[in-house]
Amino acid sequence: MTIILYDCATAPSPRRARILLAEKGLAHETVQVDLRNGEQLGGLPAIAEAMRNSAPAMANRALPGPVDYLQIPELARRGLARVQQFFTMLNEHLVGRDFIAADRFSIADITAVVAVDFARVVKVKPGEMHPHLLRWRAAMGQREAMAL
Repeated sequence: MTIILYDCATAPSPRRARILLAEKGLAHETVQVDLRNGEQLGGLPAIAEAMRNSAPAMANRALPGPVDYLQIPELARRGLARVQQFFTMLNEHLVGRDFIAADRFSIADITAVVAVDFARVVKVKPGEMHPHLLRWRAAMGQREAMAL
């Protein structure tokens, strides 16, 4: 099995992955992702923004970490709008595709399915206006690992 790293040379998270792969001596292919032009999946940050700024359980926890931060209702509204935009973008991206980023199941599919499912915490889910997203999510649900 080939490891493919979806990378952005200027971003800290892929740098962490590059360091790990180098430390372990693991060969891998690299696919550059242009963050500046929006090639990444932005679902999880949008959901987190909406949840952390609206959920009663997150009062004073609008940002992760040891310091308390007040919720900002405007950020909750923006997060909800971003989740809707994410679903629309993902639906359009999946036209004629079975998978998110490659011709096979990948970490991009895992990340997207986790985001789509996690959106339940802000009471957003794909609907009839997202037929390609619904088709893809149904197919993902057939995978054994999705029961975890």
